[in-house]
Order: sequence, then structure tokens, then C-alpha cells
Amino acid sequence: MQPPAWSFSAHRTFRECKREYFYDKYYMLCRDKYHVLALKKMTSLPLLAGSIVHGVIAEGLWNRFRYGRAPAEEQMTAVFRERFDTAVRRSAEAADKSLYSARADDMLEEHYYGDPDTDEKIGETGEKAAAGLSAFCRHKVWLSLMNDIEERNVRYLEKEKDFPSFDLEGIKVYAVIDLALCGKNWFRIFDWKTGKPGSADKTQLAVYGLFAAREWGWDPEKVKFTFVYLSPETVKQEESITSGDIKETQKLIKESYAEMLALYNGGSPAAEDFPQSPGARCGRCRYRELCGKQF
Repeated sequence: MQPPAWSFSAHRTFRECKREYFYDKYYMLCRDKYHVLALKKMTSLPLLAGSIVHGVIAEGLWNRFRYGRAPAEEQMTAVFRERFDTAVRRSAEAADKSLYSARADDMLEEHYYGDPDTDEKIGETGEKAAAGLSAFCRHKVWLSLMNDIEERNVRYLEKEKDFPSFDLEGIKVYAVIDLALCGKNWFRIFDWKTGKPGSADKTQLAVYGLFAAREWGWDPEKVKFTFVYLSPETVKQEESITSGDIKETQKLIKESYAEMLALYNGGSPAAEDFPQSPGARCGRCRYRELCGKQF
């Protein structure tokens, strides 16, 4: 078993509930590993919608930059609706607790755990995401990407099952970027957000900056980070980082990774060494049935 890698999302999970982190990373060591793997593969309605939105945006950008074809708003939303409806239908078919197999890919927690008002939530989530995507296609950020940016400006564009990473003193660090652009004297990294606007986490920004420095030689302090929140309305939020943010993040990654590695235990981690953290988070956890408690 390979030592753990570090990512912002893994760090956050490890900090909030180490038992959830154990199931995420070491499900192969569990007695019923196929059961745990099925739960690991599950998603939720908001995450499903967000994932599909990201994919549709990435494909739209690829069509524009690579083939010179700017997709219409109606095409973008139609593709989203078709993929969302298909995924929901497959989830409903796979939501059988006796089926712990590849069929469980992207099965919805709402279906599996029998959440009340699931059908209503499906409709609301789909409509909200489609409306947000439609509004984004009319926003000046999207129009600028369609009209003002050339393929030569594109340094990185998200691709399915692509997990870019960099090495930090022997630690493999993942940095999942949606879009990176550059010109002669400017550098920009975009991140699409399907949730509500909030304060940017400087750690996440610094991870992006460190990746850009390692991968492309960019000065992180000169990078403009653009968060685009797509729901309930399109909101553009620009951020930057300092050398202090970079140093603090490097220190955090090393300390966080040291804690993860200590529990890795030379390739023999044990579930009991990853304590549960009972709380409000438990009611939304994919693995809640494994904890033997009712939340």
C-alpha cells in the first residue's frame, strides 16, 4: 500500500473526522471492502450536480479553445439536464443495499439512505444548477473567455480523471485546478464553485500557487485567483496571496502530512487509530451506517 498523498480536501476530512478519512483512503483494509468501496463511490445531489456542471463547462471551454466553436447557452444547459437525469435514474436503479459493486458508482446518498422528499430535492437541485449554468453563460466572465482568450493563453484546462500534483519535499500534493491562463505579464487561475459565495481559504489558494510555481515557473504573488460562484447567481470573487501565505501553507502541509503518515503505520493502518468525531457532519457522511450509531 502506497503512503498517503496530500490534498486540501483530504486535509480537511482528516481534520474534521479521521474515521471518515480512514474509510476514504484505506477501504481495501476493511473486512467488507466492497461494501466500504460502494459507500466511498457514493455522491450526493449537490455534489453530483456540481460535478456535472464542472464537466459541461470544461467541455465548452475545450470546444472554444481547441476547435474554435463557442457552445450556445441552450446546448450547455441541455447537456447538463441530460447527464443529471441519467445519473439520477442510474442511482435509483443501483440503490439496493445488496448490491456492492461497480454499479454503485455515483449512487446518491439520498437514494441509498432513503432520505425523505428525495424526488422533490432532485427537482430543486437540477433546476437550481441548470439555472446557475444558464446565468453563467450570459455573465461577462464567460463571454470574455469565449471572445477574448486564445488557445495560446491556456496553460491548463480541467480534464476528466486528471489529478495534477507536485512534489513538496517528498510529499505528493494534489492541486485540482479548473482553468489556468497566462499572457506576457499576467497569470490567472479560475475555480468554479457551485455553492454559495464565501471567504476564500488561503490554504487552497496557496496550494494552487505552489503548483503553478513548480509546474510553470509562475510567481505565486503575481497570480490572480478568480472564484466564480454559479448559484444562486453568478458572483465573481478575485483573490491573491503573499509570500507569507505560501510559507504558512508549506508548514501546514508538512505538519498535516506528518500526522497522516504517523497513522499510516508503515502500511498497516488500523481503523481504531482513526477516531470518530460525532457531530452534525455525521448525518451527511457516506459511511454513517458503519459507525454503529444513529445520528
